[in-house]
Parts: sequence; C-alpha cells; structure tokens
Amino acid sequence: MPQIQALAGRCLAEYYPPDAFWSAMSDWPSGQLAACDGRAVAGFLCGARKSGSVATVALLAVDERMRGRGIGSALLGAFLEAAFGEGFSVVDLEARADDQRAISFYEGRGFARAELRPMAYADGSDAVCMAICGPPERRVGAPLKPLRSTGFMKLV
Repeated sequence: MPQIQALAGRCLAEYYPPDAFWSAMSDWPSGQLAACDGRAVAGFLCGARKSGSVATVALLAVDERMRGRGIGSALLGAFLEAAFGEGFSVVDLEARADDQRAISFYEGRGFARAELRPMAYADGSDAVCMAICGPPERRVGAPLKPLRSTGFMKLV
C-alpha cells in the first residue's frame, strides 16, 4: 500500500489520505487493482461501488515513466470486466476538465461525457463526468490493449 500512496502523491493533483485507500480496499477488494513491473507499482486503479447498478473509477494513475505502454488501458479493461462481471451496468468516473490527455484516454476506451461539474476539486478546477454502459463486448470504442511486461495484483 505505501507504493500506491506514493504513486498517487506523484501523479494526482489532489491529496488522498492513506485511510482512503484502506477504505476502498475494505469496501470492494476486487475493485482495487495494481500493475507491477517487477516489484515496483507501475499503476493502480481504485474503484468503488456507487449505487445498485453503478460502479466508479475513483482513482487511476500510472507512473509517468511507464506511460504509453498500455498499463492504464489494461487496468481500466480489467476493472470494466470485473465491474460488469459483478452485475454493474454503468461505470462512471470524473476527470479534470483541463486534463485533455485523460479525457481523450477515456473517450478512446468508450466513455462518453455526461456533464461538467464546476469547481469540483479543492483548487477550484472543474470536472468532466464520464460514463460507459454495458459489458465490454457491447461497448463502442477502441479495443483495450493487453498488458505486456507487467502483471496484475490485488492491493493487499
């Protein structure tokens, strides 16, 4: 867990206290994923159950040195398979409105913009809320790349 917290601190604009990760893990263990390159955590995804049929990608981060290798796509793909496999019909998320790279990443994987939430972040930045419906085989968008030189592990 310390590697996950350190990576979040380096990659995400918002601060997330350690108990946020432990809370996510206890709430939905199968919704928490990490990609590892050897012993180092290359990326992680923290998911949450939002409501009866909606799961959410709460956090997704990939080490800057490891970007462009399909790690984020693989984490997201594994999460979508897990969420839809557990019966969720919608997965949503939010991205900073000024982070066009993240928005393009999600749109390229089938997510659609749903709404703009003004001043959603502590620094006053807006958020773009996005969602994808249905299991991966029914969604529209670019195919997910398989994870190459990294392996998955549950956050334990």
